[in-house]
Amino acid sequence: MQDDHFIRNWNASRISFTGERTPALSRLVRRFHRRPQAKDAIGKAYGACKETALARKARLTGIALIGGMSAGTSLAVLLLGLAAMTYPLAGHAVSAAQAGCAGTLA
Repeated sequence: MQDDHFIRNWNASRISFTGERTPALSRLVRRFHRRPQAKDAIGKAYGACKETALARKARLTGIALIGGMSAGTSLAVLLLGLAAMTYPLAGHAVSAAQAGCAGTLA
């Protein structure tokens, strides 16, 4: 019962709140989001970018450097993870099968 009263109160308050605020917000939005009337106001926003040979070489070198570092890091994480899963740590129990295999290999 209390939930029903709360929901009805909430809806009534929300409708009155948004009803009072909507015209004022609409005026603010219209005031600050006016578009320029001229078609050429922006100009060539997506024109061709002229890149020098040195800038292109620096950009490609940076991309290759980041790629190499990420590949090396992922390989190191993979190898360390495999090493952690493969070798038992000191103080951990070893099964009889593992102990038998270790004895025959040594």
